[in-house]
Amino acid sequence: LIALDDEGGGWAGRLLWTLDCLGQRNWHYLNGGLIAWVEEGLPTADGAPVPPAASSWQPTLDERPRALQQDVAAASAGGDAQIWDARSAEEYLGLRSGAARAGHIPGARNLDWVHLMDPARGYRLPEDLKVRIEGVGLDLEHPLIAHCQTHHRSSLAYLVGRILGADIRGYDGSWAEWGNDPDTPIVTDAEPGGPASG
Repeated sequence: LIALDDEGGGWAGRLLWTLDCLGQRNWHYLNGGLIAWVEEGLPTADGAPVPPAASSWQPTLDERPRALQQDVAAASAGGDAQIWDARSAEEYLGLRSGAARAGHIPGARNLDWVHLMDPARGYRLPEDLKVRIEGVGLDLEHPLIAHCQTHHRSSLAYLVGRILGADIRGYDGSWAEWGNDPDTPIVTDAEPGGPASG
């Protein structure tokens, strides 16, 4: 399976995360997707595609790629996993929110998903991905949980983590769940990527 989209990887990442959850890990990502393809002058077609021959693959539920709210709470409380917030800096700092409450999960590190695309190279993944990730304090050698508002943007973070060989899971409840739960702890006074407090 080869996944692509026309935005830089978020939708392709969400599809690939879903396939991982269904036990299908035999996939590839077309770096830059349709944007890079068109910029390279490669052929395109319009109209309805011809479906491929039926596959014998049978989905098998695999919970490993998915993080639940309790997994994120454990990570926030000092557990083994790190929390990667793929939302914008404004959302992370609590200046903007798509939920009842604004801010971020205590201990989360912020690396906006837009920094995982290189517009100058057809929205391909940047060549310095590891530097960008490690620059906000995330360690690719330790487990990661990625989230955003609805696990669309963080699906690109998940995809990047998988490509780099990290042990990464996606929190599909994301801020839509965490920020709307009155009992979850939040922080609003930390710098993006910096140590969370409060």
